[in-house]
Amino acid sequence: MAVPEVGLYAEVRKQIGVVQVVVLVGDRTPTKVHSEIHRNSIEVDFPDKDSKYTFTLPDGVGLNPKSCQGLHWVSGDGIHMRLQLAGDCKHDADEGIDDGGSGCSSVDVEIKALRQSDGAMFRCVSCSGSLLASPRSFSRVLPLPSENWREMSSDWCCHGNEYTRSLGQSSLAPNEADCFVSELYLSVHPVIMDANSVIMKAVTAKDKDAGTSTKRSQVQCCRCRQVLGEALYKANPSDDAKQWSAIENVHLYKHCIQVSDVRQEGGGLDGISCNIFSNYSLEMFLANHFASLSKSQMSFKFIVQSTDDNKAVLLLWLLSYDTMLLCSRSSAVSSCWKPFHGDEEDERDDRDDNDGVQYFRIAKILYHHRKDESFTSLLQEWNRDFGVETVRLPTHSCMELLLLLTTSTQNTPVSLRTMEGFKVGYLRMTTDANQT
Repeated sequence: MAVPEVGLYAEVRKQIGVVQVVVLVGDRTPTKVHSEIHRNSIEVDFPDKDSKYTFTLPDGVGLNPKSCQGLHWVSGDGIHMRLQLAGDCKHDADEGIDDGGSGCSSVDVEIKALRQSDGAMFRCVSCSGSLLASPRSFSRVLPLPSENWREMSSDWCCHGNEYTRSLGQSSLAPNEADCFVSELYLSVHPVIMDANSVIMKAVTAKDKDAGTSTKRSQVQCCRCRQVLGEALYKANPSDDAKQWSAIENVHLYKHCIQVSDVRQEGGGLDGISCNIFSNYSLEMFLANHFASLSKSQMSFKFIVQSTDDNKAVLLLWLLSYDTMLLCSRSSAVSSCWKPFHGDEEDERDDRDDNDGVQYFRIAKILYHHRKDESFTSLLQEWNRDFGVETVRLPTHSCMELLLLLTTSTQNTPVSLRTMEGFKVGYLRMTTDANQT
């Protein structure tokens, strides 16, 4: 089936009940395009070509056809309009936005799998190298609170007391038989790690507000140098970052490790992989990481620096992390279904291209790259702003982030690719798309 030259791009903001819709029709003239808005679908008709396309919206996303505003034609894009959501629509995918986008149900499933494991094996996602000295069975597998729990602890009592003050200064360090599960990482005791399988790379993080610096270490795979997480110290360590006795706990990023049961090593039933973190990706990690920082630090602007040379690579402005993106598979003009970095093509040929609509929860971001003309002056301005946070990532992660953002920009209608001098991009906060 030939790919039709028509597509759908829509951003759903459920908190304000608004949908921004772009019907992409390429080089067709507006006098030869007819569109109809229904509660659960959008129809586009080309009378001169005797062709009609129907985009069926996901369950729970309903439109109010009579609320159409801002209807206009944009050359190179197509029909732009703004509609209100139907009053009774409620989408299951909105659950989990408040907890960083991953959803409590996902963490609960992971905790259950780790509790039931007779012996969990942790491996590097890149080279499958073992990271543990031996398979581990955890006596306690518990969820971690949100990243800003220390700030919230002072509000747990109407009158401050010694307990809440001491609790806010304490750390949630696991014992040897513990595994704490966060939205983005696992927290484990360093004694379970195989010291010969990982290496430590010291990283100094400077606190712009306090004027102090804290030493941490990146945990890297010894075989492939893949960054696996970070090691946190009981106190500022000595210059030798390899002293395991000073490490309090190790955070292993979910998207960087494979976790499977020793009983199912080599594949689960029928050869199916049993990695419980198989749905995680760098894109999801970064999107949820910025959303978490925004909530905990009350900041929406970030300077992304490389940990290798401490140079700024990107300036990010997080616009929202509660947006749903609807995007048709059939859009050849806008390339809305161009594969994302790290995704695989869907080889199925038996689906109806006219009805294919996917939806993702996204973090919408404005960004500047250091090669942009206004980057230097804007960086100097942001460095003087105490509301701007600095995020340090390995160089390869910075390049991955830039690639993800520029790819998403190319997947956006041309007229929506810039705003206030910034490029507009987005990161998916969930990796599994749902199709209608």
